[in-house]
Amino acid sequence: MKVKIPKIIMPICDDNLFTLKMSSYLFDKYWPKQTAIDVIGFKTPDFEISSKMNFVSIAPKQEGGALNWSKYILSYLESIEDDQVIFMLEDFFPTKSPNVQLIKSVNNLLKSNKKIGRFDLTFDSYSFGKFTTVKKIKNLTIINKEKYTEYRITTQPSLWNRLFLIEILKNTTTPWDFEINGTKYSNNLDYQILAFGDETYENFPTYWIHKGAVSRQYPNKINVLGIDLQTIKEMVENELFQESELVWGMWNHGKIPSFHE
Repeated sequence: MKVKIPKIIMPICDDNLFTLKMSSYLFDKYWPKQTAIDVIGFKTPDFEISSKMNFVSIAPKQEGGALNWSKYILSYLESIEDDQVIFMLEDFFPTKSPNVQLIKSVNNLLKSNKKIGRFDLTFDSYSFGKFTTVKKIKNLTIINKEKYTEYRITTQPSLWNRLFLIEILKNTTTPWDFEINGTKYSNNLDYQILAFGDETYENFPTYWIHKGAVSRQYPNKINVLGIDLQTIKEMVENELFQESELVWGMWNHGKIPSFHE
């Protein structure tokens, strides 16, 4: 029996269209056939993308830069009827296969409890900020990001109550505002923010390049930290990127390690 995965919503700007070549390859390699991804952007890519991806042009061109980021996503989310969606940024590349049954369990939890606004599918909520433990289940715990803790709202790949996500987007602008002021605004709403905890870091439902693949410190470089070496080799051979473009991680200080370093 096939397990239905909620639709993935992936906003993208024209400058980052090239990342769809890489994410297409990795979603095809790791995620099941029934995965459905709506890539919402502006200019249609002039190259082939994964059959799992449906490119939705929400405007002929982007007006207002990052300040209108929330506005464009909001317009799209208000046009669909899905109760739950997975929301993520375009450069959060998957690095291994997801635990589909676990994603289904989270989806059922949100269906049964409309006051869960967001369920982080990554290890980010467990790694950063304060939380309380709600429940232990097998080799995982469910944790609650209490109100007035940092980063209750982030762009990390998460399963969202669509109406809650809409409420946050209505009151934010840029991706950074979405996280900072979206977190503050979430304190006024009657919704829980949940996630998984795991001391081993081996059992989370999804794994992605942490902090994104597009390097913020070094333009035109691609962060591949988390992708296994064989897959990196395959992507180089398929000319999705060159070794000279690759770096390890997002470093805030000092020289960022190149691929061979």
